[in-house]
Amino acid sequence: MRFNKIFIIFLLILACSEAPKREFKGERVVLGELFTFARCPYCPYAEVSLESLRKEFKDSLIVVAYHRRLLGDTLSPEDVEERRSFYYEEGGEPAVFFNGSGPIRSEDPSLNYSIYKEEILKERSKKLKVLLNLEESNDTIKIILFACDTLLSRDLRLLGLITFDSLFFKQIGAKESVYHNVYRGFLFNQKVELNYGDSLIIPLYLPNPLKKTKLVVFLQDFNNKEILNSTFYHWRE
Repeated sequence: MRFNKIFIIFLLILACSEAPKREFKGERVVLGELFTFARCPYCPYAEVSLESLRKEFKDSLIVVAYHRRLLGDTLSPEDVEERRSFYYEEGGEPAVFFNGSGPIRSEDPSLNYSIYKEEILKERSKKLKVLLNLEESNDTIKIILFACDTLLSRDLRLLGLITFDSLFFKQIGAKESVYHNVYRGFLFNQKVELNYGDSLIIPLYLPNPLKKTKLVVFLQDFNNKEILNSTFYHWRE
């Protein structure tokens, strides 16, 4: 993916510095990760349910659609398989994860909405351990973390990726479609250390980002796959 390569060249993590001790107000944002592909017969039902829930929960739910490169789907780069194998090896698509918990699959697509909503509410009810914020200034976005609870994991990773909205995709013999929240590449996967009361600032230099793109940042425990919190920045038209 040409965009993916160019965008990563622009990425520069300037420094990791300890932020002044301060208290943040925030919430536990849920990251919904959907594994799909364009010719998947049941994936559109999952996509519609997730989009409805995203509108309902607003900024409290972030959706990322990883398009597997199956049957001619080229919307996501090939490294989507690394993320898929991190979570599961078999079972098929659509496969959905909320804050790393899953895969969630429904035998009846009409139940997707209620099943997904129950999982989202369950994740939101869990104790908030890390606050995660983004602050934009000119060409720099500051990633700010604050550990508001004890973190026992020694394998915490801060990950950042880019998604596109309103991507038109056409295949021979398939219906023309516009896709949203499409994964277009990871920008970083950085190990971090946070103890109770610690705060951290990581400046991210991103000049001239493309419109209709979204930067999604989340902190994940690679021991149990739990995503502790997420946030995003949206470059609109």
